[in-house]
Amino acid sequence: MQIGAFYPFSRNHNGNKAFDQDPASWSALAVSIMISALQIRYTLLPYYYTLFYKAHTQGSTVIRPLFHEFSTDKTTLDIYLQFLIGPHIMIAPVTDDGARQVRIYIPSSHWYNYYTGSLIQTQQQFVIAEAPLETIPILLRGGAILPTQGYALNTKYSREKPFGLIIVLNANGRAEGDLFYDDGESLDTIDSQNYYYASFKWSSENSKLSINVIKNNYAHMSRLILDSLVIYGWNRIPTRIRVNNKQVHPIVKFHMQIVHIEKLALVMNTNHIVTWDEIANNDD
Repeated sequence: MQIGAFYPFSRNHNGNKAFDQDPASWSALAVSIMISALQIRYTLLPYYYTLFYKAHTQGSTVIRPLFHEFSTDKTTLDIYLQFLIGPHIMIAPVTDDGARQVRIYIPSSHWYNYYTGSLIQTQQQFVIAEAPLETIPILLRGGAILPTQGYALNTKYSREKPFGLIIVLNANGRAEGDLFYDDGESLDTIDSQNYYYASFKWSSENSKLSINVIKNNYAHMSRLILDSLVIYGWNRIPTRIRVNNKQVHPIVKFHMQIVHIEKLALVMNTNHIVTWDEIANNDD
């Protein structure tokens, strides 16, 4: 279920005469591992949803092999276990029984460990990564801003949770992304223009996040908030955080090598400029 949690169509399938294999039929440890993977999936659903919007309107892919993104790298032609979710998330599953490490090919780009925020210090080479039973290796590609949302027991309730942005810096300290959102049920929201679409852009040169609402025709968006930023590749501590030139006082934390800014409470249907000063992180 760890790998299946990241497939767009993720469900358990079984037959009447087969052994039970639903999550509740396994040990407590196995259940906790499944829950962890599914919670990550749920937080990434806005990113998946935006990818499906682009697949529908532009003909792009949601799940893709590495050679779709790195077409000049011949090594990627033979990579069949690793896969990408859009251009920016790499899943490297463990498929050998009992293995606690996995061999991962690192294409030419900035890649970060999803769990620790550490930058992978190699490119266009294979690395041996630790893969304990509790986690599935996930890498984030620099240059992305990934929209997220809190998890819940089902998507009806998760859609009411606060949004977040995962900001993953590239070698130039930049990142960008977008979000498509609608009511999640109607079939004609694109044709009828009843949807929300926003772009996000980050620049490390002036420590600025720009949130630009391009289409604001999903009324329920006014009741939802952007509450958190999670930043990879930023080794300084944000101070004097400002939203639209007004100082705010969110919670700022460092965990591993990841910066967390929480309790921003920015309404989603409005443009925002988020800036801050910074000081050196003495633990870096």
